Amino acid sequence: MFIETARFFDQRLLELEYFKRHRFAYDNYFDEGLVPKSRCYPVILEALQTVFQYRPEHANSFAKRLRASASDSRSCEAIVSEVLVYSHYVPLIDRGFVRAIDLCKNDFDLKISRPDDTDAYLEVFCIMPEYSKNEHGVFDVRTHTQNAFSSIRQKLLRKLQKQNQMQEPRENWAVIDLNDVTIAGSFTVAASLSDGYKVVIDRSSMRVIGEGFDWTQSVFDSPETRHLHGVINFDLGCYKERRYILNNRVRRRTDVPLDHIP
Repeated sequence: MFIETARFFDQRLLELEYFKRHRFAYDNYFDEGLVPKSRCYPVILEALQTVFQYRPEHANSFAKRLRASASDSRSCEAIVSEVLVYSHYVPLIDRGFVRAIDLCKNDFDLKISRPDDTDAYLEVFCIMPEYSKNEHGVFDVRTHTQNAFSSIRQKLLRKLQKQNQMQEPRENWAVIDLNDVTIAGSFTVAASLSDGYKVVIDRSSMRVIGEGFDWTQSVFDSPETRHLHGVINFDLGCYKERRYILNNRVRRRTDVPLDHIP
């Protein structure tokens, strides 16, 4: 059940060009299946309102950042990714799975506190490819690769190395929102963080005898990831269907948080 815009806590946000574009897309293209169901205009408003009902100061902080980034739609999309993740955990407080949610932009995006007094620290990424044509006139997307500047791996390493994030010895998670239909799905993040998806062919028969992601050389071998518990990734704002890639140096691969936290 979506909220009525008249009840939205900050009417000024609705006048930003970013929100006007989302509303136009929802009104004109949602029924045609061209707008992500988990990242459409009413869902974004509902997520912000959910944050407001839990912690008004946090919702106002998000609103202030959105207004400050009004001319930069990509920055707005990144803020909305944080809002969508945050709003997912609010209902879990009443269900007893979460004790509190907090913000700290200088060190992490979200802190999810559990009833057992343990905390998960989330750094949220919004990945949107910038399309450029190669010499053949073909759009070249390298998000799934390992060494390209625009790859998931290099974006994560820049956070770790240059911004010195996720370096504290605590339960750190990188949370990646694949915010483009061309990169959505389980392949992109796994291919970039591993050494790629590889196929083994028997040369004598030319038949495939093995295939899969090669984790022998992964991003988790980098010293900067020594305190990174893993990577959570999801598609087009749908955090409830998130996937986990665990860092074996920190967590056992069988120790998967199957239900809610983080």
